[in-house]
Amino acid sequence: MKATITNNSRTSQGVHSVDGLVFIDAGATREVDVADDYVDRLKKLPFLSLGGKKKGSDDAEFVDGRNADGDTPEMAELRSQFDAAYARLQGEHQTAAGQVEALTGQVKTLTARVNELEAEVKAKNDQIAAFNPGGDGQAAAYAVVDKGRGWWVVTQDGKEVTKSLREDDVKEFDKLSDTDKAAFVDLHKAD
Repeated sequence: MKATITNNSRTSQGVHSVDGLVFIDAGATREVDVADDYVDRLKKLPFLSLGGKKKGSDDAEFVDGRNADGDTPEMAELRSQFDAAYARLQGEHQTAAGQVEALTGQVKTLTARVNELEAEVKAKNDQIAAFNPGGDGQAAAYAVVDKGRGWWVVTQDGKEVTKSLREDDVKEFDKLSDTDKAAFVDLHKAD
């Protein structure tokens, strides 16, 4: 049986004729002598159409029951399902993109707050360092040391930080707060 076959795909397709394999170029139409029982198989192939009508022709239906898009009814149903799923996923994507944008704004706000808090911590550490020249973040370790012959001195981490004082001047030193100790040392610092 002679059949006019159109290749609707983008590549060459092989068709079994009674004389052997015949190739039809992409978008081309060719008359091929095929076995009668082979025509039914050809009708099921989505990329071939019988009757000489190409995909996109002015006719609404192809001879083999395909629509103007070249789809069989089953393929048209699948295309409809795909289009609906694609539209749903596009909507979900837009929603997720909006959420990402909102979260990005929150991250920027929180980052700014973290920077503010870090600046506050630095300022507090600077205040602590003012009382502790060693800079280890701890309050200065003061001690009252007897120098002999009635003279006393305050040391910080083993180093003398005040001038020589009498015992009455330093006997209450250990009872002072760290802030008051630092002020006392500043008032009586060694020359």
